[in-house]
Amino acid sequence: MAATDKDLLQKRKAIRYCVALGIVPFYEVNVTNVKDLTDKPELLTDIDVLGIDIKNGRLVKSIFDCKTTKTSPINRAFWAAGLREYIDAQHAFVILKRSAPESHKISARTLLVHLYDETLFDAHATALSALYLEEDDYLFDMDRWHALYECFRANQTFEKLGDFLRHSVPLELDAARAVRGILNTLRAAKGELDPAKNSHVAIYCYALFNFCLAMSVIVRDVFDVFDPKQSREQFQTFLRDYIWGGRESYQLRKKLQLVMAAQNAHVSPEFELHAWPDFVELTRTLLDSPESVFYCATPLLSCALRTVHGSTERFETRLKEQFSKNNRQRQFSFRLSSYLITAAGLPREFDDRMKTVINNVLE
Repeated sequence: MAATDKDLLQKRKAIRYCVALGIVPFYEVNVTNVKDLTDKPELLTDIDVLGIDIKNGRLVKSIFDCKTTKTSPINRAFWAAGLREYIDAQHAFVILKRSAPESHKISARTLLVHLYDETLFDAHATALSALYLEEDDYLFDMDRWHALYECFRANQTFEKLGDFLRHSVPLELDAARAVRGILNTLRAAKGELDPAKNSHVAIYCYALFNFCLAMSVIVRDVFDVFDPKQSREQFQTFLRDYIWGGRESYQLRKKLQLVMAAQNAHVSPEFELHAWPDFVELTRTLLDSPESVFYCATPLLSCALRTVHGSTERFETRLKEQFSKNNRQRQFSFRLSSYLITAAGLPREFDDRMKTVINNVLE
C-alpha cells in the first residue's frame, strides 16, 4: 500500500490500539488460499492490521479493517466475520469514516465484529488504556513501515523472505513450523545480507522479531508440560518431537534424509534443526520466564523500524520503556539473536549491531 492511502490514519489508529494494549501489530498482511494449486500463491484479500496477543499460553488474533469509503456497515461486518473465521482470529474491528446504525452494531457483535467510527474507536481505545494517547513511537511512524517493506523489494530473495515474514508467520497456527520456516528462508537469503547496510540490518531485526514471537508460543507450550526433573536427554527427545510435529513425523523426515544422502554425496545424512544443541539451550533459558519472551517482540519490531530510518530522539523514550517491562528482556533478546545468527549462518556483525541498538536505547 502507498504512503498516501486514504485509510492510512485509520491503520495508524489500529496500530496504536495494539501497542497500547500490549498486542503485537502486523501491518498489511496478505491472505492466500488454504492450499496453493498454482506456482504463485493466489491473493484472496489483505488484512489492514493484524494484532497478535498471547492469553493463557494461546494465540489471540484480532483483525482491523479500515474503511474511509462509503459502505454498508453490516455488509462490511459480514465480510470481516468471514475473514475472522477463515484465519482463526478471535476478534474483528471495522473502523469506519461514519457511524454505523446501532442495529448494525448489535448484529455485528453476534459475529464477534466491532463496528466503530473513528471518534468512537478513539474513545473506546482510550478507555481501555491511556497509552493510546501516546504519539511518540517508532511503530506509529507509517513512513518507517513503508521504508522497511521497501527493503524487501531489493531483490527476489528478499521478496521471498519478506513474504514469509510479513504474511505467512502471523497467520501460521503452528509455531514450530513457523520457526523452521524462518530459519530456512533466512538461510536462503544469507548470501545477500550485508551487516554494513542499515536496510539489511533492519531486515535482520524484523526476522528476529518474527522468531521471537514464534518462540514465545513454543516456550509457553513447553512450559505447560515441562518437568524440571526430566533428564537432559528426555527433554531433548520431547523438544525434538515437538519441533517436528510429533515423533512419527520426525522419524519419517529422518528416513527421507537418509535416502537422499544415500543418493547424493552432497546431502548430509544428519537431520536436526539447525544448531540443535544451541536451540535446546535457548529453550531451557527462556523457560525461566516464559511471559518475558513475548514482551521482547514489540520492542524488537521497533528496533527494525528504528534501524531503517535512524533514531529519533522523541521515540527513544518509548522504546526504552518497551524494553524495560522486566530485567529479562535484554538478556532474552540477546540470546534469541545469538541463536538465530548461528542457525541461519549469518555474519556475527548482525548480532553486534542489534545489541548496540538495544544497549544505546537502554543507556
